[in-house]
Amino acid sequence: MTITILDTTQITSSSSSLTGSYVNITGMDNNLSVVGTGSVILFMAQITLDGGADAESDFALFIDNSMVCEGRTAMDDNLDELGMVNLAWWVTGLSAGTHDFDVRAKNGGQTGGIVYTGEIRTSQVVEFTGADAPSILDTNTTTSSQALTSSYVDITGLVSNTLSITGGSSSLIVVTSTVSFASGADASAFLGLEIDTTIEAEGQCYQDASTEGRCVGLMFAKKGMTAGNHDFAMRAKEGQADSTVDVDMQIHQQIVEFTNNPTLAEVINETSGDTTATGSFTRLNNMLVTRTSVGISDFFLVCSASTFDSDSSDSGAFASIRIDGTDEAIGSSGIDANANEPGFIGLAFMKTGISGSVDFETMFKERSGSWSGVIAATDTARHLQVIEWKGVTYKLEGVTRDEGGSTLGNVRCILLKRDNVAEGSRIYTIINHVNSDGSGNYSFTGIGDNDSLYMVVSYDDVATDVRGATDDFLQPVIE
Repeated sequence: MTITILDTTQITSSSSSLTGSYVNITGMDNNLSVVGTGSVILFMAQITLDGGADAESDFALFIDNSMVCEGRTAMDDNLDELGMVNLAWWVTGLSAGTHDFDVRAKNGGQTGGIVYTGEIRTSQVVEFTGADAPSILDTNTTTSSQALTSSYVDITGLVSNTLSITGGSSSLIVVTSTVSFASGADASAFLGLEIDTTIEAEGQCYQDASTEGRCVGLMFAKKGMTAGNHDFAMRAKEGQADSTVDVDMQIHQQIVEFTNNPTLAEVINETSGDTTATGSFTRLNNMLVTRTSVGISDFFLVCSASTFDSDSSDSGAFASIRIDGTDEAIGSSGIDANANEPGFIGLAFMKTGISGSVDFETMFKERSGSWSGVIAATDTARHLQVIEWKGVTYKLEGVTRDEGGSTLGNVRCILLKRDNVAEGSRIYTIINHVNSDGSGNYSFTGIGDNDSLYMVVSYDDVATDVRGATDDFLQPVIE
């Protein structure tokens, strides 16, 4: 399987005020070339909304001017109570060539929403090609006005009781969902992703009055399920009374299976408490996964879901996916002045081109000013997952010899990569160093690409004072 990140948009530029019809969000309308014809494409975005008063807005992903999924968020009557929507959609069957991938927004039941520019908004388009590309096992798009109770119940239309999977140790299932909630009064709702009667992931959001709905979007992976039929359901319950599934919004669930043995590293079902947030990003309790990457041949899909409470005052929370020290995706949510009216932040991001030991973290902070008091919810499980595809790696091998051509063992060998410019202006970067063995054999393994050219410099100052170098156009071969 080949993975290509076709586009990553991370911007804070301004966007025009919203109207009653979907319009492109500034900077998030992309015309991209795809391989198509059997490939599977993942289109995802995270957007935060602002409002000068009570406001409600809808966000959607459009492919070639057709809406594929949407979600709703609201902002309370202050600029510091933001709302967000995170969306993800898998698609196959696109023809080879260029296609439009747009993130759009419009006013919901209340006007006044604008796209927030204080932190980055993010969208990505990723294409999976090849014989072992993933399979989209199921796609459900429906509407529902289902009333909720204090116990989890199935959301009508988002249940697949007889879904068959390949399964086995090489199988990884990814479930994505977006459900918007409404209420006739102050209320909160839980969304739970259930697999075979077990709630595997969940999030909680609040609704403030009848026209301020919010959504929960989850992306969750499960590795090594047995072959055969399994139940996949999206279930919901109320926190405070009167929550319903929002009949005015589409709700979505997709189930995708990879069978090429990706690695899954995760922190799931975390509910332990955290200290109150500060104005700077700090790591959520235990939300850390560390992996080792060799560079552009390794790909990581990171999924995070967290719910936040208040310590008794109106608050605003930010969360981020931090990779190798950089906050790659950021979302925000308002938290009303009640511990039972929390905010939800779900994020997803794909990354490649990182090397060495890499930390993947969920970070959080509070809004500046008087909107303090953010704490991690302890009654709603949060998760951080890192799905890893190890790519093809390459090697360079050779034999160290003296000037007469005889093998020379135990020689220091340094691998250098050169840039692709004219001779005389080239810059060489040290990549690695090894010693040749007693017979002169040396090997550099785990090289991340073979698009660059390399050279090897060898020396033995102690025994023979011999130095030498290869030509600078060596090309690695597959390990």
